[in-house]
Amino acid sequence: MGYNAGFNNNTLYNIAIGTESLSNNNSGNSNIAIGYDSMKENDSGTDNIAIGNFSLNQNTQGSYNTSFGYYSLNNNTVGNYNTAI
Repeated sequence: MGYNAGFNNNTLYNIAIGTESLSNNNSGNSNIAIGYDSMKENDSGTDNIAIGNFSLNQNTQGSYNTSFGYYSLNNNTVGNYNTAI
């Protein structure tokens, strides 16, 4: 829901709410992205939760991350099992 939210999403069990959220997801399953550009660059990361504008924005392969708040875990790319509030 939102402009280009989940645009390239070809996978299962994802939720994308907000402009460009999860817009580049290729093979990542079971992600929740809420907020402008949240998880925008995710390619194959799975089981992530990103709530807040730009949260987990640069994540490409990282999995099992939880990110709450504006720019939280924004620079995480491949890290796993992180939590940021």
